Amino acid sequence: MEFILLILNFIFDNAIELIICIAVFIFVLRFKYMAPPEISQIAKLNSESGQEKKKLTDELSKKQQELGNKTGELKKKLKEHNDVYQKKKKELEKEVAQERRIGYRQASKFWLIIFVPVILFYDQIKSLSKDYMGIEKSECVETNIPVESSKISEVKQTNQSKQHYPFTVNTIPLNSNIKIMNIKEIYQPGIKLLAGQYVIKVSHSNYRSIYQCVIINDNTQISVKLEKR
Repeated sequence: MEFILLILNFIFDNAIELIICIAVFIFVLRFKYMAPPEISQIAKLNSESGQEKKKLTDELSKKQQELGNKTGELKKKLKEHNDVYQKKKKELEKEVAQERRIGYRQASKFWLIIFVPVILFYDQIKSLSKDYMGIEKSECVETNIPVESSKISEVKQTNQSKQHYPFTVNTIPLNSNIKIMNIKEIYQPGIKLLAGQYVIKVSHSNYRSIYQCVIINDNTQISVKLEKR
């Protein structure tokens, strides 16, 4: 009984201190074990957010790994494609170079086939071409000096005297064209020329033309017969 009385006396004597301790104890318990609903929701949201963040982080890592694997595969395929391309390019360049060499050899053979006969038979070809064009070599009537059509411009008039002599050309066929190559005057029968050396050209359609050297030192008549082509 005395013990109970002692406890009651102690409680009454320290009632304020006890009330304060009890209030603090309740306050602590409230925030630790009986949190308001808002605090519980925030804690739940933080927990869910953490889980979602972890899930997304794991998924991102997985995607990055997959992307890295795909990137490696693409790089490998690109390298293989480049190797194939370089190989085909080298093969094509080799084929082109070989075709060029073959083309050069064929072209060389072709030009050899063309030019060797021309070089070997140049004189015959030149003679045939002149015959075809109707141009022949001729000789001076008195001096027998051969004159080619390519050297007509070199024939010079030798004025041994200032005396003029008549000159006439009789042609077969008739009405052939007659031209004195080293003077400007137009030929006509009996044309009077200074003494000297002249080159005449006699031509007619369907006949071979003739160049002939003539020396004038007197009344001169010559006859020229053309051959048909």
